[in-house]
Amino acid sequence: MPRKKLFGIQPLVVAMAISSACRSSTTPSTATFDGTWAGTYVIEQCAVSGWPSCSGVGENNSLNLLLTQTGSTVSGTVEFPDFSIPVTGTVVNGTLSLTGHVLKTSDRLASETADLIQWGSTLDQDGLIQGTFRYKLNTTWGPGAPPYYPAFETWTSTYDAHIVRTCRTSDSTLAHCR
Repeated sequence: MPRKKLFGIQPLVVAMAISSACRSSTTPSTATFDGTWAGTYVIEQCAVSGWPSCSGVGENNSLNLLLTQTGSTVSGTVEFPDFSIPVTGTVVNGTLSLTGHVLKTSDRLASETADLIQWGSTLDQDGLIQGTFRYKLNTTWGPGAPPYYPAFETWTSTYDAHIVRTCRTSDSTLAHCR
């Protein structure tokens, strides 16, 4: 190949290499939810079956998350004021989805479980978790429940809530979370 053509081709090859190296990835980065988080949530509505009513609608409640993230897979614990639920989930396009189940108590009177049915959250521009979730409390009355409660009947309370403000506890600027 004559020397003149070789020099004419080289700038084109170099320009293509630089263009490829500078091109941004088309795959969105995975948001990192790994860590210990503390904050609050508010119950927006509640539906009951068996129970005469719900309590706590409109009230602020504490919320703690202890999460471990490997790639897009997340596991850990969601801590509510009166119980904790072990959870598993994924991060897809920056949205954390979680579900979980726990047996709270079980005796002759009743068996109580809690289910995190739906969790959808993202990180806002300040690194705070924002989102909504739904959980369900189930009470199945045991053989010792009559005459006050019907044996082997399940009563439920389903809560829809939104996360008010939840910060990573290792964040040295927690003032923006209060």
